[in-house]
Amino acid sequence: MNSFLMATKLRIGSVATKTVRQLLTANAYHSCRRPQHQMQRCLSIMASKQSPIGRQTDTATAADIKQKELSLRREMVQKITATGPMTVAEYQQMVLTHPISGFYMKDDVFGAKGHFTTSPEISQIFGELIAVWLLNEWQRYGCPKPLRVVELGPGRGTLAADVGRVLSQFSHSKDVTSLHLIELSPHLTQIQEQNICGTVSLIERNESEKDFRHSALTQTGLPITWYRSMDQIGSKP
Repeated sequence: MNSFLMATKLRIGSVATKTVRQLLTANAYHSCRRPQHQMQRCLSIMASKQSPIGRQTDTATAADIKQKELSLRREMVQKITATGPMTVAEYQQMVLTHPISGFYMKDDVFGAKGHFTTSPEISQIFGELIAVWLLNEWQRYGCPKPLRVVELGPGRGTLAADVGRVLSQFSHSKDVTSLHLIELSPHLTQIQEQNICGTVSLIERNESEKDFRHSALTQTGLPITWYRSMDQIGSKP
């Protein structure tokens, strides 16, 4: 496995860099962000003593957060009292995806006004390199069809948007590619749809809906589908 990873990194270094340089030279796609500006802004924020990243909240927001924490704590205590100790997996599921108090369920936790940021949010180059790597590996295996790109926990959908934009620039991949996002949060699902498709659909959380499935088209014409679980994807496109 280590040899495979090392070989993959070497291929990314040679193939990906060359391909991205060709794309940039040919202006084959439209960049959605300016990496140099994003990096300067990121550095200035980190250097500031008044960093807005996860620091600045008004009194009402802080009170709401405290109330949610107390409510979730009470629910956990009741559950443990009734059924005994909970597993780490059960604990993580409650604090992250609880319908009312879950970390990812209601608020936008990413970016300068959130709790943390990720590489795709800083520059589109990260997602573009991932896309070039995908194309390289896909071609190395003989271009099997269909090409389904699956992402778990897509955040704001920035990475999926960048990968999809690159894949849609090549006719041999665009015609067979589809995106599949696994997202538990209806709130984040709407943010992802807005960023990737330019549209927003009314999506409500339904705990009894085992086969949740929401489909649309990206702004570059790729089919995209949202699910709540990997099990819902199945073996067919």
